[in-house]
Amino acid sequence: MANREREMLAWNQTLLLKGELTNAEPKKRRYQLLHVPAQITRSARRTRLRIAGHWPWATVLAAAFNRLAALPRPIT
Repeated sequence: MANREREMLAWNQTLLLKGELTNAEPKKRRYQLLHVPAQITRSARRTRLRIAGHWPWATVLAAAFNRLAALPRPIT
């Protein structure tokens, strides 16, 4: 894994995750957050990620997306 990828994972973990996933190992994070039964839907010019409600970490992932959306946009 490249150094930039490690840095991005570390920043994402620090900024977006709370609780036990804050200090989780990469393998556990990948399993819990990247193997999500979800579906991307588009309607009314909006793109949404519909996460299956039965997934045990659905609320954790939704909270991480909400924290990401709340971050200030970079000035360009």
